[in-house]
Amino acid sequence: MTMAQAAYQRALELAKRESYSVQEVLTLLTDADKAGSPEASYALGTWYLFGKNVRKNHVKAVEFLKRAARFDIPNAAFDLAVCYEKGSGVEKNQTTAFAYYLKAAKLGDHDASYEVGRCYYHGIGTKQDRGMARIFLLAWRTSKSDKDYGKSWKGSSARRKSAPTKVLA
Repeated sequence: MTMAQAAYQRALELAKRESYSVQEVLTLLTDADKAGSPEASYALGTWYLFGKNVRKNHVKAVEFLKRAARFDIPNAAFDLAVCYEKGSGVEKNQTTAFAYYLKAAKLGDHDASYEVGRCYYHGIGTKQDRGMARIFLLAWRTSKSDKDYGKSWKGSSARRKSAPTKVLA
């Protein structure tokens, strides 16, 4: 086990306790991130994104999420897409948002399939294509799998619950 993995695992173990030192966990996550742990980068990104245990800071969140997304953490790509779509911590950019939604979907993020379908359906960040929208929305509706990296670190993400019925009919 590398130093990065060990620091991340220790942080995770501490955070699962009923009472723990936020500062100790934050220090371990920061050390793990600096040592190259994409999971720690994602955890820190979500902490800053949702203001969990730290002051909410979308600019910092985006830095950490970008680092994690480079290592193909699906939820990091999804959260980055939301940041770009909303302009949270970065300049609003629908094309970049679409690219991150697509990356997350390709990495197995279930909700990202919905978002890619929605973007294709409405032409958000990409050329409107109802055929591609249908493919992604059907994949979203029928998919049962979702890699779930770092869920214990996340606050409630605003993920979609239902697809436009017109497309799926």
